Amino acid sequence: PEGAFDTALDDASVREAAQRLVARKLQAARRVQRSGLDAYEGQLLTSPRLARLCGAISVHAGWVAAGAPSAVLLRAVELDVAGAGGWQQDMLTIHGQRWPEPRLKAFFGAESYSYHGVTMAARAMPPVIAALTEAVNAILGTQHNSVMCTLYRTGADAISPHADAEACLGATALSSVSSLSLGDSRLFSLSCTALGQQAVPDVRAILAGGDLLHMGRGVQAHWKHKIE
Repeated sequence: PEGAFDTALDDASVREAAQRLVARKLQAARRVQRSGLDAYEGQLLTSPRLARLCGAISVHAGWVAAGAPSAVLLRAVELDVAGAGGWQQDMLTIHGQRWPEPRLKAFFGAESYSYHGVTMAARAMPPVIAALTEAVNAILGTQHNSVMCTLYRTGADAISPHADAEACLGATALSSVSSLSLGDSRLFSLSCTALGQQAVPDVRAILAGGDLLHMGRGVQAHWKHKIE
C-alpha cells in the first residue's frame, strides 16, 4: 500500500521507493487505457461550457497519497535535481528591468526553453522525473516531453500571472500543461483573459502535496495563472 513508505529511508532506498510508487501509477493508468475508459478522473474547476470555450482546467486531488508517499516522491525529485546540478535562480527581464526570479527551478527536456530573457538548455530527464513524466502522460493522455521543477522555498516565493505561451512550447491552442504539487499547500489561481473577470470570476484552488493539476488545450491562450 502507498501508505507503507518509511520517510527515514536512505537516498538509494528513497529512489527505489519512488520508482515503485510511480511504476504502480503507470500500471494503473495502462489498465484503465486498455479498458477503453478515460484514465483521468479529475475534478473540472469551471463549468463544462466554459471548458469547451476556453479550455479544460481540472485537478485530481491526491493523485499521490498525502503523507509518506508524497514526502518520499518529493525527496526523490530533489535527489534527481541535485544529481543534475542542483536548483538555479535566474534574473528575469520584465518591462525592461532585471529582477531575481522569486523561486528556484531546474529544467529538463528534449529542447531548450526560453522566457523573459532566460534560456534553459535542453537536457535529459533524471530517472525518477522521467518515470513520473511517463506516468502523468499515461493518466492524462498527454505527450509532455519537458519538465520544469520549481521550488517555492517559503510563502514569499511566488509567480505572477502569466501564460505558458512561449513559441518554443508550440501553438497555445494545442499545447497543454500539467503540474504535480509536492510539499506544502499553495494557492493556485487563474484569470480568464478571453472573456474578462466580470464575465468569468477567477478560478482559485488550494493545491496540496500529491495533487495533479491539468490545463488542457486552449487554456494557455485564454487564461493566465499564478502561484500566490
